[in-house]
Amino acid sequence: MPDAQQADLVLTYKRFLVRLHQANRSSYSFHHVQPDIIHKQSLFRSSQFIKCSVELVHPRVTLFLNLLVRSLAMLAKAITPILNVSNLEESFTWFERLGWKRCWDWGDPPTFGSVGSGECEIFLCQDGQGSRGKGDVRATFGEGGSETADKGVWMTVWVDDLDGLHQHCVAQGLDVAFPPTNMPWHVREMHIRHPDGHVFRISQGKW
Repeated sequence: MPDAQQADLVLTYKRFLVRLHQANRSSYSFHHVQPDIIHKQSLFRSSQFIKCSVELVHPRVTLFLNLLVRSLAMLAKAITPILNVSNLEESFTWFERLGWKRCWDWGDPPTFGSVGSGECEIFLCQDGQGSRGKGDVRATFGEGGSETADKGVWMTVWVDDLDGLHQHCVAQGLDVAFPPTNMPWHVREMHIRHPDGHVFRISQGKW
């Protein structure tokens, strides 16, 4: 969080305590909010310290502090999976057969890169950053299937035309580990397995 925003939150909190002191004759002093604490630690940790101190004297401040602490929690804007692959170039080719595009690569020779589809992106790392491993069980779900045989990453990819994509995957010779099926949770899904044991739950909602 920028220093200016931290300072603004602290100032707002001090003003709140002053008003509370004047209205309720609270014995709590707003000087407990020390600037050096704010600069030496994250505001989140400082607000936790302040929260504990205030609750001992004036429980009515708790609601305000809870809102303050929540405002400092992490707000994720995006998440990008990273897959450990045995061969970066072969993985680029595999994703292109699935319908994704190669976005970029890094290194000489490249050992890290990215593939994308629509607004989604996946990072690929050759021989690092996670685990991989294709199991010896053909199916993921269903009779005789196993959800633990493959040692790669599982992730769900949402699409609009699951059955059309299934036909495409079959035509491309991709490993369909679970055919399109209407699931009890009102999702129609199939599973596509990457050669390194990563499983994609291709899903379409509201069947």
